[in-house]
Amino acid sequence: MSPEQAGWLCGTGSIRIRTNPEKLVPRWLQCVLGSEAARDWLSLESVGSTMENLGAGVVGSLPVPLPSVDDQLAVLDALEKSKSQVELIVAAKQRAIDLLAEKRKAIIATAVTRGLDPKVKLRDSGVPWLGEIPAHWQLLKFAWCVTIAEGQVDPEDDKFSAWPLIAPNHVESGTGRLLGLESAADQGAISGKYECRPGDVIYSKIRPALRKATIAPKACLCSADMYPMRVVRERLTPEYLLHYLLTDAFSVWALLESNRVAMPKINRESFIELRMPVPPLDEQRTIVEHITRETAKLDAVRAATERTIALLKERRSALIAAAVTGQLDVGAAA
Repeated sequence: MSPEQAGWLCGTGSIRIRTNPEKLVPRWLQCVLGSEAARDWLSLESVGSTMENLGAGVVGSLPVPLPSVDDQLAVLDALEKSKSQVELIVAAKQRAIDLLAEKRKAIIATAVTRGLDPKVKLRDSGVPWLGEIPAHWQLLKFAWCVTIAEGQVDPEDDKFSAWPLIAPNHVESGTGRLLGLESAADQGAISGKYECRPGDVIYSKIRPALRKATIAPKACLCSADMYPMRVVRERLTPEYLLHYLLTDAFSVWALLESNRVAMPKINRESFIELRMPVPPLDEQRTIVEHITRETAKLDAVRAATERTIALLKERRSALIAAAVTGQLDVGAAA
C-alpha cells in the first residue's frame, strides 16, 4: 500500500502527517501546505530564534479548505494536466534558449577566428585546434599581447575592503556578463586577491569548460581562482580578447591544458606559449561592434523567453493556490 493510499504525508526533516483518506486526500494537503497563504500563516505561527520550528500543534491548527474528496480528486487531476501542459511549453521554450545560446557562440566564434568578410583569403594557422585564419591576421604569442597581473593584496585592508570582489560565481558562463557586484567586506574575504584595473579581462582559470570571463567595469579585486589579464593596447583590445576567450577554439586548448593537472585549471606558463589570431586594431573594433549588435538581438529574445517561462510558472502556482484555498470554483477548475 502506498503512503498516499494509507493517508500518510511526510518528508525529510518534516512532521509526519496522517490524514483521513475519506475526507482529505494527501496530495490536496500537500498543495495546501505549498501555497503562499499557508506559508504566510505558518510563518506567523512559527516559533524559534535561529530557525523556524513548527510543532505538530501549529501545523494541526492550520485552516484547510475542504471540498468533497471527489472534488479534491477532480481538481488535482485538472491541476496535474495543467502541470503537464506547462512543462511541455517550458521545455520547448528552454530548447529555444539553448538554440539561441548556440547561435550566440557561433556568431562570436566566426567573427574572432575568421573575421566578417566571407570572401577573405585564408591561410593555415599551423595550430590544429584553430585551423585557418584570415591571411592578413597575425598569429602572436599570448605573452606579446597580454600580461597577467601578479602579486596578491589583502582584501581586509582598508584600501580594498570596500572594493568589488569578482569571483567565478559572479560571472555568467559563456557570455561575459557580470551577474552582480559585492564588496570584499560583504563577502567576508580574508585570503589574498588580485587587484584589477578598469578594462582588465578577468578569466577564471579553474574549470575552463565553464567559459567564465568578463571585463572589470572599475577598479576591483578578483578571486585567486581568476587571472587579471591586461592587454598591450597597441596590439589588442580588451573586448576582442574577452570574445576570443569565449570561443570553442580557445576552449579546446584550455581543456587540453587543464587536463594535464589533477585540478582542472590553466597555469600561467601555459598561457605564455599560447598563440592567438590577432587582426589589425581597426578590424578588432569592427568585429566587436558586430558581435555586440548581433548578440544584443539574441539576448533580447532570450530575455523575453525567460520572462514567458517565469510567467507560466507563476500563473500555474497562482492557479494551484486559488484552487486549494477556495478562491476558485472547484467545479469550474475540474
